[in-house]
Amino acid sequence: MRLDGSLSPFSPTCDECKHLRDGDTKHATNPPFACAAFPQRIPVEIWTGKRDHRNPYPGDHGIQFEEVSLEEAEAALAAFEARVVAADKVRKAVGETKAA
Repeated sequence: MRLDGSLSPFSPTCDECKHLRDGDTKHATNPPFACAAFPQRIPVEIWTGKRDHRNPYPGDHGIQFEEVSLEEAEAALAAFEARVVAADKVRKAVGETKAA
């Protein structure tokens, strides 16, 4: 947690978990701090690392922390990079349309 009381967009535990949602939900607000275990919102004590989620936690749907593998991390990075390239193409096409 930050000094101003807000949550950090980075989690010492969840950032390394294979169940953390990718894309615009990872560190955004739609839904905020969501994962497969907590699709609505990851509890603050888990997000901040104050509670070990390698053990069951109320409401986790039987899903606990699992470290993301190197292969999964590389696949996620490749997917992210593909989205960035696609978004750049769209921005360029829109810019060219406006200029015409």
